[in-house]
Amino acid sequence: MADENISSSKSEDSEDISINLDAVKKITSFILRHKAYLLILIPILITIYIRTLPIYQPITYDWARNAVTTHYRSQISSAVSQQYPNLPDEQRAKIVEQELGKVFSTQGQVIDQQVQQVGMQFRQHYSYDVNGKLYPLLGDLDSYYWLRFARNILEDGDICDERVNGICYDTYTTAPLKLPLDIPDLHVYIIYYLYKIFRIFDNSITLMQTSFLTPLVFAVFSAIFVFILIKKTAGNLGALVGSILISVNPLFLSRSFGSDTDVYNVFFPVIIIWLTVESFRAKKLLNAVIFSALAGISINFFSFTWSGWWYVFIFSLAAIILNIVLIIIRDLLQKKKIHPWNLWKEELIKRSVIIGSTLFLVTGIVMSVKNSLPAFLSIFTSPFSVFTFKSATLYVWPNVLTTVAEFGGSSIQSGIAVAGGRHILALAILGLIFMSYRKISQIVKNIPWILAVVSCL
Repeated sequence: MADENISSSKSEDSEDISINLDAVKKITSFILRHKAYLLILIPILITIYIRTLPIYQPITYDWARNAVTTHYRSQISSAVSQQYPNLPDEQRAKIVEQELGKVFSTQGQVIDQQVQQVGMQFRQHYSYDVNGKLYPLLGDLDSYYWLRFARNILEDGDICDERVNGICYDTYTTAPLKLPLDIPDLHVYIIYYLYKIFRIFDNSITLMQTSFLTPLVFAVFSAIFVFILIKKTAGNLGALVGSILISVNPLFLSRSFGSDTDVYNVFFPVIIIWLTVESFRAKKLLNAVIFSALAGISINFFSFTWSGWWYVFIFSLAAIILNIVLIIIRDLLQKKKIHPWNLWKEELIKRSVIIGSTLFLVTGIVMSVKNSLPAFLSIFTSPFSVFTFKSATLYVWPNVLTTVAEFGGSSIQSGIAVAGGRHILALAILGLIFMSYRKISQIVKNIPWILAVVSCL
């Protein structure tokens, strides 16, 4: 009887082990099948964590602890100085730290309460209260500029401060003069519609808080599309690293906290470049044209958020033209006969011309329809406006544009420093070089040339 119990117990244990192993295999199989989706959660969660820190402002409690510690240290230091006026500073400092440790060990609970109170005071200074709930203030003046227009839509159903004879006016920026608003800004409408969506889940959310969360939403989308863009070229690991790097980039974070439009200067270029790359990856020519057309439409959306939209358009066209030139150079080096008809027979050249033409035509047609043909043709003069855009005008006088930090001059060295320094730039160029080779043996063969290029930095 005992032997039967032992044998049944062993069989049950073996069944449990087999069940557990089956569960582990299923979990492992699920992770391997969906590893890309699981990996993409990492940059998403990092982005959400970093960009929601201003909501809770944990650093205010670090400030509070430092303030409370400084207060007690000052009191103890005064008492020690009175008690031991002739004591050397080094010994006096040692006594102060010892007494401070005793105070924190005996009055720890009281000190923690004081830290919480002071921390809340700091947090209230950088927040506003709505029905007893604290929300973070926006980070810069421009954020309140866009918020004003979003509030106009919410309260009056119109972005304008005032309409006169059908003309939309901003009555605050250059008051008492009225500033005509020619192009409605997409950012304002995004804030408004996100507010409508967020109210479905939280009817206590404010328009200002929605404005604050808007860059977070597009930073998350940016991280996702960067992951998708890099994945096919550099695999899951490269996509993960690239997506995290863009999410934690100090320049991107500093420029897109609050609710200014800078977040779109990452989001839209990523979308446009991804669509352009997909047009080259597409197996069918029709799909390539569709992707290229979508890139052109995205450029038009980008133009609603930033006047410098043209740079990514010019960059995309320049990259396509450079691709054609490199193919021709390759054919010359291979001693092929270069004839216009032979060039058109080259599949990559043919596809590049079609993609570039589609991008140019769709961007031009859509922009000409929604705005005007001169607005599209301004892409050929806009790059040179950098020399005159800070000049005083009727609507900006005295000329305050010369005092705006982001309009200040820069140099190549400072640009490299902001991007992370020469080492980061060298790694980026090294990555681009490696991507141009299909086999590791080709990289090894050309190591001297690669090192020579990188060492020049």
